[in-house]
Amino acid sequence: MLFSISLSFSESLKEQREDAFFTHAGDILQIAIPLSAGTYSLIIHDKEGLKNWFFSMGSTAILSYSLKYAVGRPRPFQDQNKRGDSFPSGHTAAAFSGAAYWHARYGWRAGIPAYVLASAVGYSRVWSGWHYWTDVAAGAIIGITFSHLFTTPYEKVQISVGANQSGGHIAILAYF
Repeated sequence: MLFSISLSFSESLKEQREDAFFTHAGDILQIAIPLSAGTYSLIIHDKEGLKNWFFSMGSTAILSYSLKYAVGRPRPFQDQNKRGDSFPSGHTAAAFSGAAYWHARYGWRAGIPAYVLASAVGYSRVWSGWHYWTDVAAGAIIGITFSHLFTTPYEKVQISVGANQSGGHIAILAYF
């Protein structure tokens, strides 16, 4: 009897929070964070960065959804005896993959705000009743790991030193 009461409360809480602003903000940010990173790389013509971004985002998505299928953990509001797709949090994995890409490619100044927003996504998933903290933590670890694994730092300044028939030269290219 106690189990059915807590399950009803859990379903009721999920329904109340499903329409909340914070839940929708998490839904939007899980797309906006990685999309902003890829768009920025595209705008500044960072082809190497785009390759890094595709590998990190793709690997994050493949592992996250493979684990969801393999583990089958029910969501907090579901019958705990049935298969679910709670573990890991795909929203959190995507958000942290984008944040870690910002950090790994463009540095801490870009990374810190993205990590703050990605943390809000993770919190929104638990707050709204869609995930457990362990789902969110696993999603964050997956996203961060693949982005740091596949992303190289962006070189803003390239220095070239060389010589030809008319003498030596030094070329400095700066990207802003």
